[in-house]
Amino acid sequence: MGRLLAVGKQDIAQVLSLAETIIQAEEGYKALHRGNVDVPAVQHLENPEVEGEFDVKSAFLRAPGPYASVKVATGFFQNHARGLPTSHAVILLLDGATGAPLAIVDGDLITNWRTGAAAAVATKHLSNPTAASVGLIGSGVIAGMALRAICQVRPIRRAWVWAPPVEMREEFARVLTGELGLPVLSVDSPREAVSQADVVVTATPSRAPIVDSTMIRPGTHINAIGADAPGKQELDAALTASAKLVVDRLAQCRSSGELQHALRQGLMEESEVHSEIGAILCGAAPGRTSTSEITIFDATGVAALDIAVTALVYEQARLKGLGTWVEL
Repeated sequence: MGRLLAVGKQDIAQVLSLAETIIQAEEGYKALHRGNVDVPAVQHLENPEVEGEFDVKSAFLRAPGPYASVKVATGFFQNHARGLPTSHAVILLLDGATGAPLAIVDGDLITNWRTGAAAAVATKHLSNPTAASVGLIGSGVIAGMALRAICQVRPIRRAWVWAPPVEMREEFARVLTGELGLPVLSVDSPREAVSQADVVVTATPSRAPIVDSTMIRPGTHINAIGADAPGKQELDAALTASAKLVVDRLAQCRSSGELQHALRQGLMEESEVHSEIGAILCGAAPGRTSTSEITIFDATGVAALDIAVTALVYEQARLKGLGTWVEL
């Protein structure tokens, strides 16, 4: 097969920042809207006995490159009780002109950063510019990365977090308070977490609604991140149907995002989805049009972001002599 460049977490951290990931996320969404990247359907497998799931996401990027990528990502939600990470991911990058494998890249850091960056991109374009507070449902890695990224695009001064168990959310609040220099408060209910927030992030593996319209005040922007597979749900379907709904990729959200539930319950038609986020970034659709409207970003995670970020990491790692060459 030849030589591949193995790029690990430490290598990635030397060539990529969260700020750069936000830029690359925007470029990935734009490429998707413009047809510069092809993204086939996600392959999703589950092991329900241990709350485990496997997702395979792939993409073909015409420029820069061309490149192709295949990411295998897992989420095993009982792992924290075993002292193990909840998620794992690995990305294979290939030459889009010859099909030759180029690199195998740690996908954990890239997935976490690009997911947080996606929330930041949506917040930048859909929240009120004066948004200064965040309500978090979930206290895992993705919730933390989303808060970090949102702080780079809005003047956040306060955050609230709710998630079971109590010990995890209190530790989350302590760490993020110290890191970001703003109060991140652990609260006892979802309502306390979101009812005062200008921006909401939901990032759990829930299969039942946690947030409903009675908890959300006018002008709130919601980043719905956790619902990324059939059956997953964090928002009440009536809330999804009543808000301005922006999706990362319609083909995915109709079966895997919050949209699936609103459609299944007959609360909205697919034609009522406002747009994909890429259309807003490219100026083909408006973003927020009033200070009082409630906006939702239904994010199922698209491979267009994976390949945009991974291609940059590969090119920079080669330029700086990072990573390890391996023979297969």
